Amino acid sequence: MIPDQDKHQPLDTLLDTLYGEVSEVPSFIAKRRLLAACKDFCQQSHYWREAVQTIPANPDRDVFPIMLPTGAIYAGKAHCYQRNKKLSDAVFSMSASGESIEFYESVDSPITVVVSLMPSDTAVKVPQMLIEKYGDSICYGAAKSLVAMPKAPWGNPNMIRYYESLYKEGVSKALRDGLEDYMPNRSPSHLNRRQTFY
Repeated sequence: MIPDQDKHQPLDTLLDTLYGEVSEVPSFIAKRRLLAACKDFCQQSHYWREAVQTIPANPDRDVFPIMLPTGAIYAGKAHCYQRNKKLSDAVFSMSASGESIEFYESVDSPITVVVSLMPSDTAVKVPQMLIEKYGDSICYGAAKSLVAMPKAPWGNPNMIRYYESLYKEGVSKALRDGLEDYMPNRSPSHLNRRQTFY
C-alpha cells in the first residue's frame, strides 16, 4: 500500500477502539502499546510502503543516499522500478537503516525506490489508509500486550490467545494485500551482461 502522503492521521485516533477492548488503561500506557503494535504490524506485513525517492541516471555511481519520511523508519523491504518495470531484488541492496541503496550494475536511467516503513519511536501520525483498513488489527495487537500484564487491573491472561489470533489474522491479510499490490504485470527485470536493465 502506497498512501497519499498528505493523508496521515494521529495514531491516537485508535484509542477509543482500544478502550473498547481493554478499559482502565492510563492513556500514556495505551499510547505506547498502540505505537509498539503498529511498529510490529508494519514490520511483519510490510503494508505501509512509500515511493521515497527517484534516483537519477548516473552510470558512474553505485551507492545513493535515501531520504525517509519524517516519523518513519525502514521496515526491511524495498522494491525498485525502472522504465515501469520492477527490478529483481538481486540487482540492489538496501542498508540496514534504509538510508542508502547500492546497485550492482550501472544506473543508466532513473529508478524509483519504494520501501516498507514503520513508525519511529517519536511518530505521532501514520497513513490514514493503514488506520482505516487495519486499525482494528493494530488495536488487537496492543490489547494482547495489555491483557498479558497479570498485575495490572486490566490484565486478563485468558484473553491473550484471543487477541493474538485476531492480530495474526490481520497481519496475514495485510501480507496478502501487499502481494497483490506488487504483483508485477511482467517478470522482474534482471541486468544483462552489458550492464543495463531490460
